[in-house]
Amino acid sequence: MSLPIGTQNVNILASTLGAINGKAPLGVTATDTAMISPTISTVNVVVAIGDVDTTLSIANGGYDMQHLTVRIDQGVSSHAVSFDSSIAMGADITSYTASGANTSDYLGFRWNAATSKWHLVAVQHGY
Repeated sequence: MSLPIGTQNVNILASTLGAINGKAPLGVTATDTAMISPTISTVNVVVAIGDVDTTLSIANGGYDMQHLTVRIDQGVSSHAVSFDSSIAMGADITSYTASGANTSDYLGFRWNAATSKWHLVAVQHGY
């Protein structure tokens, strides 16, 4: 199931999390697939992992080098997070394994307009 941001199926967390860098983050409650649909002004997204393993998909960026920070929030039990073909990894970050239960990870992405991919450029585990 795909959960595009802005539909009634998405739990918007911004009201409880407050603003980050002056902008409220978009929120996604994941089931088996979490679809993130950033706009030109989107810079922060929170993905609350549900009760199943999740595949993260990010819609095309608005402009070359657009940055996007995604916080992955694990619940009381840990679940795997994988990526679909919208995300590419390089030689330094070749994979991502989510932290355990009750933790948050931060993932940094940059949109590459030439390849039409979000490049995973930063990972911070275990907050």
